[in-house]
Amino acid sequence: MADLFPCRSLGELAISVSDTHPMKSDRLIFLNTSDIYNGKLLHKEYTEVAHWPGQAKKSVALNDILFSEIRPANGRWALVKESAEDIVVSTKLMVIRSNPAKLLAEFLYLFITSNNITGWLQHLADSRSGTFPQITFDQVASLQIPLPPLSEQRRIAHILCTLDDKIENNRKTAKTLEAMAQAIFQSWFVDFDPVRAKMSGESPESICKRLKLTPEILDLFPDRLVDSELGEIPEGWVINVLEKVANVIDCLHSKKPERRATGFPLLQLENIRDDGLLDMTDTYFIDEETYKKWTSRLEAREGTCVITNVGRVGAVAQVPQGLNAALGRNMTAICCKKEFPFNFYIFYCLRSEPMRAEIINKTDCGTILDALNVRSIPKLSFVLPPRDLVRNFDLVASSLRHKTDQMLKNTIYLSKARDTLLPKLISGEIRVPEAERLIENIEG
Repeated sequence: MADLFPCRSLGELAISVSDTHPMKSDRLIFLNTSDIYNGKLLHKEYTEVAHWPGQAKKSVALNDILFSEIRPANGRWALVKESAEDIVVSTKLMVIRSNPAKLLAEFLYLFITSNNITGWLQHLADSRSGTFPQITFDQVASLQIPLPPLSEQRRIAHILCTLDDKIENNRKTAKTLEAMAQAIFQSWFVDFDPVRAKMSGESPESICKRLKLTPEILDLFPDRLVDSELGEIPEGWVINVLEKVANVIDCLHSKKPERRATGFPLLQLENIRDDGLLDMTDTYFIDEETYKKWTSRLEAREGTCVITNVGRVGAVAQVPQGLNAALGRNMTAICCKKEFPFNFYIFYCLRSEPMRAEIINKTDCGTILDALNVRSIPKLSFVLPPRDLVRNFDLVASSLRHKTDQMLKNTIYLSKARDTLLPKLISGEIRVPEAERLIENIEG
């Protein structure tokens, strides 16, 4: 094992900056704690300074670290990577500035946002009496930070930031692939673009080129729209309800089980991304006996759709290849019947704009939380095209989803590698060449 790096008090190497912004313009960018997350500035919108809250005061500079004083483990942090003259931040955000002659901002950011450090800071926050779990810079300053030479700090920051970039690129690619499948569904089954193109007299060659269809698929679309209870739909298509093509299975209504470090996955609402993918980077594990109980009605497998019932009503995701999981609280599973084996059509149908309107219409508005009654889900209406067209869509969507799943799997592996390597690289337990070999093995 390599020699560990010597440690110094963080307060010797960085300061907390509380400079008041001069606000010489009527419109600037204000960032509150909710406007940064896991290294990202979530917006750069210019707004009227006159309408800002009283805590909009602090100025920031390139390479400053923004770190929330409240609930320090909630991911509200970012490293300022560009000119920030027009940015004003809340007094609830620490502005931490390193001494660049001794400590690189990137190295400090990696250290202070590592799981071990944020976990410890959260413990300190929870120990404080007050309205919110909160920390002070004095507590941050007391942390002992390993201090390798600047050249080594730079190499460590480079390899870990490169990992972060790869993880982010994978997520973006997965999101793009998912958007492509959603766009095809929207074009074929919501906007009826091929049908409308035929009705307009556009030539088949032009339609195929513009909508990226094969002549065989184009032939499956009619050339006329007819009235229905859901508005105009293509001739020959029918209105159906979910229970005719799928089984709807409610979650287990029981107390949330204890989380384990390892074990069997229990799906959580937080795992459902806004784009309909399941992100299992932060998996909620339960023990085997509990898993058997929570899968007594259903074990979610590849293709199973899940929809949320309470709070974030109507969020939909589909279980990817290679994942078996128990269904968490406030979720309902939707599984295609054997005679209708088209999981992707049902998934994108559940995420479509017409279905979203249908779900909203059937949602009960409560005093505290809105809820989608499980008994309403089987009655959700949708437009059902001919079987051959549904089959062709599933073939296209499954190809895109396979690529998406591979991206997300790789993201999980890289995220685990990053979280494992980060504390070891920063402490000096392992050095950059060894870390590079480990990453090559993962990517290979």
